Amino acid sequence: MATPAATRDKYRSYLSEEEINNTKWNFGPPNYDDVNKLFEEGRTNIWPVGSLEEKVQRLVKTWEMELLHKADPDEYKTVDAEKFKFGVNGRKFFTLAEIINIGGGYNAFLQTSLPTSLRLYNSEEETAGSSQTLFKTTFPRGFVIEILQVYSGPPVIVYKFRHWGFMEGAFKGHAPTGEKVEFFGMAIFELDEHSKIVKVEFFYDRGELLAGFYTANGNCGVQAKDFHNSSSYKDDLILLTRIRYFVDPGYPYEEALSKNRTDLTMYLYNKQFSMTKGGLILQKPDSTPLQYAATASFLSKLYSDYLELLRRTSGSCNTDNFTLEMLRLRGFSMSQVDYILGNNLMKMSYM
Repeated sequence: MATPAATRDKYRSYLSEEEINNTKWNFGPPNYDDVNKLFEEGRTNIWPVGSLEEKVQRLVKTWEMELLHKADPDEYKTVDAEKFKFGVNGRKFFTLAEIINIGGGYNAFLQTSLPTSLRLYNSEEETAGSSQTLFKTTFPRGFVIEILQVYSGPPVIVYKFRHWGFMEGAFKGHAPTGEKVEFFGMAIFELDEHSKIVKVEFFYDRGELLAGFYTANGNCGVQAKDFHNSSSYKDDLILLTRIRYFVDPGYPYEEALSKNRTDLTMYLYNKQFSMTKGGLILQKPDSTPLQYAATASFLSKLYSDYLELLRRTSGSCNTDNFTLEMLRLRGFSMSQVDYILGNNLMKMSYM
């Protein structure tokens, strides 16, 4: 890989010629020429230099560069190497030493508890080198990140991001499509009094990323196309990744949704829990109920999509011979959203 020019990278710090020459790199110094070009061609915002959004975007890109490319954590300039911890979707947090031990940033970012047979990307089988080669092959022009919105500034930075690239190389036996692969998410960066990152947490749909790698040449693509006998099988594959949420939901839903208890959970939402006079579900009456209502709404809609995918109008629950009708699930889901948005006795939005 060629060494970047002596000038500082436009979007990342600590890449001057002197800093490049005095840094230990995993695979040689990174070259961001193609990545920056792709970023400039596809970004939706041009943040003014010095704005909060531009500063956050530079911090995130610089941190990502250090995590993926610098060999010695003591040379990281963006983080406190001793205090730093990293988590995804409410799962276990990793220290820098643990991230290195499990094979680097890609493996930490793509953790899952899915059965091995269902993993398109298995972090337990990848190393820092193999994952780097894999994604560089799949996205030869890079997989870029853009900050879409910053909700709060330091010391606790909360932002919405977009990641995208073009699948111009193969991925795990799936032929290149040339199509855009992208996903969206939220992240929280906590900084200390020295403006060093001490905690990072990402929230995103892993399936939204991995679904983009399926092609008609792969077994999954062929089966989906044959089963549905339509030209919309790629959309179905994306929906299938949403269904996997019920297999690998992450904290705090593992216990509620594991061991084939999904039907029972839906039953509880629609039959057992009491409601306010205005129609808001009360799962925990002694606490703020909106977060639980929003979760129940999301999962009910997700499960109704699952039933629709299977071309079923309902599911069943042995308890009280209760039938989980798809339309009933969607009606419940919408009722909770409508309540939160203002269709309640107070005629007031809680957003």
